[in-house]
Amino acid sequence: MMKKDINSSLVDDDGDLFGDELSVTNTSDLEKSQHGKKRDFTRDKWIFTTTIVLLGAAVSGAFIALGVVSAQDSSQQSFRQRATEIVFQVEASWNVYVLFTKWTRESCHKPFEATGIQPGFRMGDDPSWALGYCSDAEFDKIFEYSTTEGLIFQSLQYVPNITDAERPYIEAYAEQYYETNYPGKVDFVGFKQRGASGLEPSETYDFYFPVVHLLPVETNAAAVLLDPYNTIPTSKVLYDKATSTWEPALGGRIRTVQETDPSAYSVIMYHPGVRTEHEPVYAKSPAVAQLIVRMPDMLVQFMQGMLQNEKLYVYDSTDPDTPVYLVAGTIVNPKATAAKDRLEKLPEVELADIPRPRGAQYEETVINANDRKWTVVIVSTNEKANLTFVILGGAIIFLACCMIAVWYYRHLTVLETMTSTQNLLTSVFPKDVQDRLLKDAAEAAGGNNDKEAFKGNRGAELSKAMKGITPLPKTKPIADLVLEASVLFADITGFTAWSSTREPFQVFTLLETVFHSFDVLAKRRRVFKVETVGDCYVACTGLPEPRRDHAAALVRFAKDCLNRFQVLSRRLEVELGPDTAQLGLRIGIHSGPVTSGVLRGDRPRFQLFGDTMNCAARIESLGQRNRIHISKETADLLAAAGKKHWIVPRKEKVYAKGKGELETFWCTSKTDDTRSVRSGASSRENDGVDVELREIDSPEEKLERLIEWNTSVFVKLLKGIVSRRRAAKTQPDSNSVLSAMEKHTMVPGETVFEETVEVLELPEFDAKAAAKEGDPEEVQLDDRVIQQLADYVQSIARLYRANPFHNYEHATHVIMSTVKLLSRIVAPQIATGVEESAAHLHDHTYGITSDPLTQFSVVLSALIHDADHPGVPNTTLVKEETPLAQRYKNVSIAEQNSVDIAWTMLMADEYADLRRVIYTTKGEFQRFRQLIVNCVCATDVMDKTIGAARKVRWNKAFSKDYEQQALQEPPWVATNRKATIVLEHLIQASDVAHTMQHWHIYRKWNQRLFHELYKCYKEGRLEKNPAEFWYEGEMGFLDYYVIPLADKLETCGVFGVSSGEFLSYATQNRQEWESKGKEIIQEMMQELEHNESVVVLGVEHIVEV
Repeated sequence: MMKKDINSSLVDDDGDLFGDELSVTNTSDLEKSQHGKKRDFTRDKWIFTTTIVLLGAAVSGAFIALGVVSAQDSSQQSFRQRATEIVFQVEASWNVYVLFTKWTRESCHKPFEATGIQPGFRMGDDPSWALGYCSDAEFDKIFEYSTTEGLIFQSLQYVPNITDAERPYIEAYAEQYYETNYPGKVDFVGFKQRGASGLEPSETYDFYFPVVHLLPVETNAAAVLLDPYNTIPTSKVLYDKATSTWEPALGGRIRTVQETDPSAYSVIMYHPGVRTEHEPVYAKSPAVAQLIVRMPDMLVQFMQGMLQNEKLYVYDSTDPDTPVYLVAGTIVNPKATAAKDRLEKLPEVELADIPRPRGAQYEETVINANDRKWTVVIVSTNEKANLTFVILGGAIIFLACCMIAVWYYRHLTVLETMTSTQNLLTSVFPKDVQDRLLKDAAEAAGGNNDKEAFKGNRGAELSKAMKGITPLPKTKPIADLVLEASVLFADITGFTAWSSTREPFQVFTLLETVFHSFDVLAKRRRVFKVETVGDCYVACTGLPEPRRDHAAALVRFAKDCLNRFQVLSRRLEVELGPDTAQLGLRIGIHSGPVTSGVLRGDRPRFQLFGDTMNCAARIESLGQRNRIHISKETADLLAAAGKKHWIVPRKEKVYAKGKGELETFWCTSKTDDTRSVRSGASSRENDGVDVELREIDSPEEKLERLIEWNTSVFVKLLKGIVSRRRAAKTQPDSNSVLSAMEKHTMVPGETVFEETVEVLELPEFDAKAAAKEGDPEEVQLDDRVIQQLADYVQSIARLYRANPFHNYEHATHVIMSTVKLLSRIVAPQIATGVEESAAHLHDHTYGITSDPLTQFSVVLSALIHDADHPGVPNTTLVKEETPLAQRYKNVSIAEQNSVDIAWTMLMADEYADLRRVIYTTKGEFQRFRQLIVNCVCATDVMDKTIGAARKVRWNKAFSKDYEQQALQEPPWVATNRKATIVLEHLIQASDVAHTMQHWHIYRKWNQRLFHELYKCYKEGRLEKNPAEFWYEGEMGFLDYYVIPLADKLETCGVFGVSSGEFLSYATQNRQEWESKGKEIIQEMMQELEHNESVVVLGVEHIVEV
């Protein structure tokens, strides 16, 4: 049971298109001919298969062996590199502490501010400024800075040289300071020294080295005013060494009194600062900065990002005979948030006793830590090299070889039963013809069944004949006379003109889609497809299967094709562009005797011959668009079958070459252009004809299709911009920078035309980006961007007025021509199939092909170039002194106005996401704006002053007379100048592309422009009737603008075959206009005098002229 689908053709209850697709022409059920199997052939198959398996095993084993050696070498090399990086990090980490201690000492030491303790200095006052060192507040800032920078240490101290006379003042101030700022934290006793029972008040000495500044106080309170110099021998040695040499001194490992971890050690660094030119050579440093570093903290801070699968040990090896353990650790949890959780401190161990598992790698390095030597040991934790992929690779190789062996064995087995000849026969001939060919071949081979046909060389001969290599083997001629048959010719009207504006792949997309759909219908209707010739589809009924209803069946098929074509043409317009929906189908049918058979020779095929074929072709050529034209013989058969209500006599007789006058008929259908289909029509009422439920195509529907097609074009171009930007890793400017530029695009008082430049600046070629760029089609644009783009295209479409010529359909036609020309911009070598580098293509095409933003801008210029066009020439606007003319200083008025309104619309807030895809940097914005201005203004071809300037610019770029001048300017300027000229000529050619396309296209747009100017004349806005100058004007326009422009496209040398194609069409149209132009003008005037409606795309859609 069938049901209707208003958006496609008939579907059955299972959802399959057109029900069961019954094949009547190409399905072959012939038995597969086989040669007898031989024992030696079977033996050879096994030998060869076993050889492949053994070879695979050998290759797999060799791969694994080499892989193991390579993996081990790679593992060792990787470990050595990692070890070097870790050692460097340890050394660099310690240097950070050295630099920080040095900076602390220099920041605290202020000798030039020291005044000494002067009379009147009171006890409790801060003596730091008098004694030449920083205050506590300044020292606090130094500590805060280290905390902010994340530096971890145990204690930071400042230790100046203090005399006994200065001691009381320091003690008095310190006691007051710590009581105020750290109440209860410091057990203050003044200057302290280490005694036999611990810390005690210091004895009297000539000078001291007390800790006057200390942070953090809470964990180091016992060290406040501690003077280790006079009581701790090791400290005295380090102080003297540091102050006398003016080099930092580092002590050995210690365990501080506040340390709670028995295995954690610290080291103390003494930094004397930097000797200045004011210090005598023999003078000692008057103060040092002390830094106590806890080694586990250093490991946590600096090594957590370095260790991966290694263990780190650090030893003090200043005495090489007795290295001393400092710290050791490894990573245990790389994903842990807290640093202490990522690292694990290893147990203390002697250098000689470091555990080294079997297979573990080991690296030992000695580094300098101030005046001491540290030994850094790195041990790997993973014992073996990773051989997983090596073993897996070997296994894959072996399995692949086994699969190849199995495949080859099966292939040889299947090959014995396959016959490519029969497949070719099935695809070319009906089944009865196949049977007869095989039978003849079998008889020629001396057998009596089909299998004998492939004995000897007979099968090979048939196969070569099908492929056109050799003629068909000598067999009996296959030819039959079918007395009752009907033949159909279906031709796509407007196809030649339509295809002249399309790329080859678009032409084939249309034909493949339409003819495949017809093939499906033919199978369902049991109609035999004879062939396709260009855009003509030929089919018949009554053969190879005889049927009494051949005429009615073929008419039903014709109506199905007509309905289906109307649906497909509208759907394809979204993909293939404007005017696709205006294509039609002209069908002719004739019934009578037909001779059918196989014409032997190169590429033999099943063909039909006879007067019926010729007459059907004549009937089709004399028919009308979207109507079924049938002969009297077919009409009589329909009437006899009770289908008289299907036919309507044609009012006038037609004249057919070789046949004279013929009486013909129209086969009526409720899908004719002049009729509509009511939704309640049933299959019975239409005698089984597939009916598409649709309305007459309205201008609004066509407008929506054009908008959708234009949007798809821009989406593809935007993907190219994003793809190139990603490959180049372009860093975007901030939104504030771009927003500021968008708000100040134009200089106050300056017109759009005044922004045009002689030379556009295109980006230089980026070889790395070109190499890395992927397929733009794989780029996914944000849904908001696509929606904003669609809204913008629709808004621009609504800006176009209801002009016969300057309307949105014209803009779409210009877009289509622009895209076609851009796609043809290639180097000659590439156009002929020779591979060339991207750099060569960039140079040859002046950089146009390398910049997707340039291509997008040119196509966008085509979209907006006539937006809000008033439908009158610029000269009229100037003469009428309109506000627009005054605003744009009487130059390129309509063009400048289009730029302004389209640009203002694009800068609106609702298109912010779209703009951020078009451009992301200041340079891209400026280039985008300049391209739009130059390209749109270039479409003003009627201004003589601008035209003269263009000729001068053309000469500068391409004329041989200016070659010497070109040598005097930088190469990039000359290249950009040519690119500018090419782009402007590209959009100029696209704007008048109808003059360089098929004659029908030229006639269509020429008539629309005539109607537009005639409308101006009738409104009193044009002085002369265009009919008075139209013939001479078109001749001059073709001779002095269009043909020279086509010549220039060829001179540019970058448009491939398009330049020659445009010039050829322009020349042909000129010849046609010269011979038919006056007659055409008379016809147009007769139409206008009868007030015929002119349907255009715009706001109002219908213009009454």
